[in-house]
Amino acid sequence: MAPHSLAMVGLGALGALAALTLTKTKPASKPPARDLSSHAVLQQRDLSSLRLDYDNDHIMVYSMTKVGSTSLWVALGSKLEQWNYLEETNETYGSITKTHFPEVARDIVRKVPRDKTLWIFTSVRNPFARQVSAYFEDIEQKRHLANLTEEQIMAMPMDEMHQDFLKRWPKENFGADNWYSTEFAKIAGVDLTAHKFPFEEGRLIVEGWVHGRPTIVVLLRAEDVCCWWDIMRHHVPNWNPVHKEDARELWYGSKYDEFKKSFVWPQHIVEAISVADSLHWYTIAERAVMLRKALGVRLDHLEN
Repeated sequence: MAPHSLAMVGLGALGALAALTLTKTKPASKPPARDLSSHAVLQQRDLSSLRLDYDNDHIMVYSMTKVGSTSLWVALGSKLEQWNYLEETNETYGSITKTHFPEVARDIVRKVPRDKTLWIFTSVRNPFARQVSAYFEDIEQKRHLANLTEEQIMAMPMDEMHQDFLKRWPKENFGADNWYSTEFAKIAGVDLTAHKFPFEEGRLIVEGWVHGRPTIVVLLRAEDVCCWWDIMRHHVPNWNPVHKEDARELWYGSKYDEFKKSFVWPQHIVEAISVADSLHWYTIAERAVMLRKALGVRLDHLEN
């Protein structure tokens, strides 16, 4: 098939996937029972002017893995030099915590004093990039390919690595997730996918209600990490963007970079990811770029 025809096939697939993304509808969820008197008071507050009080408020960073949550957590905790990452429940918790585990997050929310404001921060990332990043982190942490040395991993043929990566489907579910609308919503008391992302502001701030108490929920995009300080400075005093992690600087950096450049996602996986919660907070143009790159479509083939 001629390059021009290949490009048209790719664009046709992209158009179909974009249509799937844009026409995605979700059934309305039944709102949880609420203490209407307390909730009404919170409703009257202007969320855009809220300011975090380190002396009285509690902060929890709860997110999926590989979405920039460590950068978020370090920035929030730097003022008090308090960084508590939790994999198990505790009897008590500090005022700034981070976890990826729903049972831990649920316990933290339950134990925050009722007279304290609870801020729940989360973040989102291009799901294609997130899954590749998670794959290489699993390798680095010896959760995957633990029988191989670093030298053997670096020498692995790229086609073989691509196939190894794909073996994780459908077990890993590759971003075809409803985590934000289900798991996170249960913890935070609000379905973030029911809210449009204010792109001009760079962050979504909404109120939730869980365990008979209000929550202030903040969602940021990992792609905007370099601007988080500017985005959040009116809400979080002393925001300190001190953490930066670049996988390209790690021992597998060149392999990671080669993988991202060479891997083409199978169309059935792209179709599944195209209706994932994670794409909800990206513009139509941003989604199109993600889908095009995932499918390996090169628009320059259309040039004369």
